Amino acid sequence: MLPFYSSEDLMLSCPFSGISEKVSSKSYSYDNTRRGEDHFVIIQRTESGCGVFQSGRRRDEVLPGFAFIAAVPERSRYFFEASKPWVFTWINFYGGLSLDLARAIRNAHGPVVPFPSDGEASRIFYSLAEGTAAKSRDPWKHSARCFEFFSILMGGLARPAGAGIDPADTAAGIMEQRFREPLCVKEIAAQVGLTREHLSRLFAQRHGNGPAAYLRAIRARQAGRLLVEENLSLREIALRSGFPSVAALRRAGIEGRGGRG
Repeated sequence: MLPFYSSEDLMLSCPFSGISEKVSSKSYSYDNTRRGEDHFVIIQRTESGCGVFQSGRRRDEVLPGFAFIAAVPERSRYFFEASKPWVFTWINFYGGLSLDLARAIRNAHGPVVPFPSDGEASRIFYSLAEGTAAKSRDPWKHSARCFEFFSILMGGLARPAGAGIDPADTAAGIMEQRFREPLCVKEIAAQVGLTREHLSRLFAQRHGNGPAAYLRAIRARQAGRLLVEENLSLREIALRSGFPSVAALRRAGIEGRGGRG
């Protein structure tokens, strides 16, 4: 497909970035339909605290160790609404190829992706963020570095967490990353190449309980955190934690303070 790109499209650049920026005002909000006429990619990684990325009816919290990917212009927005400050690092990427790469990641993995701090992708990401104001004198070399970042990020996402260890750990990693989604054990088993029954047996041997119980425990921990740290209704806590209803939240042992419902 490369022959259909112009030399300008192939040139990736990242002239704007911010390192460990902190916001605490709930007026912080960006509507990606109103960012001007430029087309560009935003990758914003949470260092601490939590932000929100919303695309259509889909809403994702951007927790520490995760990043959102926006391909501007698009119908999405990101904003801050928590009680503790949101600290993040961001880079804007320009060029037609960067937009195509970002959309490929989004199509495969969603707009919010795991972004561990100890990986090669993070090392390049921070290196680019620190050096955007003084880019390499060779723009093609700088472009190659940007492309390397996207390639390594995509490669890491293509290998689910725990890949290469055993299917039970891979399944656990999928649940840790995607617990807010309406996951079922059958779907997780298919992703690791096992039947539901085989995965359940392996998972119980490895983790002491089955995958369904493990997923409920992840969601309950998240709900407990939100109950303590945020002033939210039980319905909103259930939504943000992956529980299908307030009743399911209560069955997991989560009850609101002061009759919040």
